[in-house]
Amino acid sequence: MLESGFRVIFSFLACLFQYESKRVP
Repeated sequence: MLESGFRVIFSFLACLFQYESKRVP
């Protein structure tokens, strides 16, 4: 269960990081 939660959080952070990177030129 812990691994699944960590995987979800990591995926969310990756998506957020890409969003920030795309927003900033």
